[in-house]
Amino acid sequence: MTFIARLDNALARFESVLMIGMFTIAFFLGVMQVVLRYVFNAGFHWNEAIFVLFTLTAVLVGGSRAVRDGIHARVEVVTDLLPEKSVHILNLFALFSSLLLCGLYVYCGFLYTKFVHSMGLIGMETQIPESIAFSIVPFTMFLFSIRYVIKMIEWRTDPGAYSRMTEIEHSEATDGRRPE
Repeated sequence: MTFIARLDNALARFESVLMIGMFTIAFFLGVMQVVLRYVFNAGFHWNEAIFVLFTLTAVLVGGSRAVRDGIHARVEVVTDLLPEKSVHILNLFALFSSLLLCGLYVYCGFLYTKFVHSMGLIGMETQIPESIAFSIVPFTMFLFSIRYVIKMIEWRTDPGAYSRMTEIEHSEATDGRRPE
């Protein structure tokens, strides 16, 4: 197994654990707040903020995982009209553009998190430093960046891997029915 394959598998396991853990905690926080509010007419003022942070983190990590599994949203109108070699080049351009954008988010998110940390802002509801909440963006965009680098390396070995869809996948993507 190559280093890239091991990195991909380790990152996938990490993402799975993080997503499952975050969604599980968010689920229990949400259920707890509903029960406290509607059964006992009570609740915790910090619950909603923590619930949103855990849910948001899990969703963004899930986006990185979607890039790995090839189920992230993409537009195929142009690629359906072009020859295969052009599609391969466009796929590389899309991967590179996505990597640059995620890299920009990592950099700018890091700068903003550093700025918020330097101001010493504390969340009113949670009493947790706001920089922790803002660090979600550079962290998850770094995961996306790793995914796009892996995809670009995989593209080198098999440029057609990202433009192939089986007949069943294409049919389900277009009208939801299987081909006959």
